[in-house]
Amino acid sequence: MSTFSTVSNDFVLEVSKNGFIRRTPSVDENFAYGFAANTLYALKTADGTNAFSILARVTSGDDNPTSLPVLSGKQSAFAINNGTLVGFDLATKSLAWKAAGLAVGVPVYAKDVVYVLTAKGAELEARSPETGALLWSSDKLHDYDKFEQLVVTDNLAFVSSADRTAAIDLNTRKIVWEYPLGGTLSISNRGVLYITGGKREKLAAINLE
Repeated sequence: MSTFSTVSNDFVLEVSKNGFIRRTPSVDENFAYGFAANTLYALKTADGTNAFSILARVTSGDDNPTSLPVLSGKQSAFAINNGTLVGFDLATKSLAWKAAGLAVGVPVYAKDVVYVLTAKGAELEARSPETGALLWSSDKLHDYDKFEQLVVTDNLAFVSSADRTAAIDLNTRKIVWEYPLGGTLSISNRGVLYITGGKREKLAAINLE
């Protein structure tokens, strides 16, 4: 993990530890968080020293890699460990809950709900951030496609595979439209959905407003 100064235009801190340094950490006011080897690590942004760590070992799973940690801004964090969605209480520095389900990708926290792709990317789940309790689950999203990318807006969730992107209505939990390009998803502050990469190595921009 490295810290770059926008003042000096140089690296001011480089930390080589804990195995998550090759991925972008999640950051709040005081700490940079990374998840690796069944453990959530919190490093002090000031000097890179380890502030605390939380073990989140799971006994079974689907041999999926760990995900980036996702912060709620309310003293909680979420990650996927070997197919299991896990929730952390950052105030007590403890594991809060586990939810098995063959989860993939990176979970999303939005409007006090944790969203995650489960069943190896075939279903979308919404869970309580406090307890991990299941709030709802979609039907099977596709007969043969497996989705791994996920972004969420006020009323829609967008999921993407290597071949296609689908929009899911959060009220009906049904797919309302599809686009024949998959890849990495992002949404701009102007309400444009960008789809990059996938098998076709193209870029698509879809106006959501």
